[in-house]
Amino acid sequence: FLALDGDWRFTYVNSKAGELLNRRPETLLGKHIWTEIPEAVGQEFYYVYQKAMTERVPIKREAFFPPWDRWFESRMYPAQDGGLSVYFTDVTTRKQAETSLAGQKYVLELMAANTPLPETLDALLQVIEAQAPNLHASILLLDDDGVHMRHCAAPSLPKSYTDALDGLAIGSQVGSCGTAMFRREAVIVEDIATDPLWEDYRELALAHGLRACWSTPLLDMADKVLGSFAFYYSQPGRPTERHQQLINSTAHLATIAIRRYQEEAALRASEARYVDLYEQAPDMHCSVDANTGLIIHCNQRLLDVTGYTRDEVIGQLVWSLCHKDSQDEMHRLWQRFGGIGEIR
Repeated sequence: FLALDGDWRFTYVNSKAGELLNRRPETLLGKHIWTEIPEAVGQEFYYVYQKAMTERVPIKREAFFPPWDRWFESRMYPAQDGGLSVYFTDVTTRKQAETSLAGQKYVLELMAANTPLPETLDALLQVIEAQAPNLHASILLLDDDGVHMRHCAAPSLPKSYTDALDGLAIGSQVGSCGTAMFRREAVIVEDIATDPLWEDYRELALAHGLRACWSTPLLDMADKVLGSFAFYYSQPGRPTERHQQLINSTAHLATIAIRRYQEEAALRASEARYVDLYEQAPDMHCSVDANTGLIIHCNQRLLDVTGYTRDEVIGQLVWSLCHKDSQDEMHRLWQRFGGIGEIR
């Protein structure tokens, strides 16, 4: 809790407020709030405080404060002396948990709906960026050749930048992401302007206002590199503890999404190979509903031999394809064995 007079000077600061402000309460008394906390000027809370003071109305607001990388809930009440009484609480942990759970639920729903991987990962990164508004998130995938990087998702990075990265080969000195994939370990670059890992790509990054990049490789269960997740920052710096928590949770969820996509792609490829073998088989084949005896699929060889079209065959009873003198016997065999699903 803290109190301000009508001239924005501190008249009271309790110990908890002093702890959050990282100041001893007695050193703030009589001081101007915007002089003592100049980084707050122009931020959302600055305008909310101004509104409460000038309009003399109570306001409750929850907002992110970028200079401190924290979320705060503030309740402001006009005081009788013309100032403000302010109760504020650090709600970063709660906001992070709420947003993370909602984001994970949304992403899992997209995965269950078989949403294309780039759209799913883009949605994931938008959720993450909402928890860290001053950061830009990116996911690159490692191509099947195990050498080249492919852009996948980066909702707030300029397209000109992501296009320039697409197709680059990983290596021991390829920025943060290419190096992280090459080394199979996290690469934290505090200042792109001076780090040798960015020597060949420094001008590209700086031209887009990027000064720091923290990249983590995405590995499957067998430690195979799938890609990388990275945070970009517009100022030099290292990830905070909260940033690292976001990095870990995002990398985990992104890996799950990529693995699921790859497994489904492999399944579709396997099914396609089976269909090719089925269609190109030299013998007549048809697949039959085991409960009804109705044909649900047939190969081209059956159509070529019988002269029927596919529409004429699908939905017919399997024994109806036999010579009329054999249909009753075929029906009895079907009933006896309960349907075998495939006949030749």
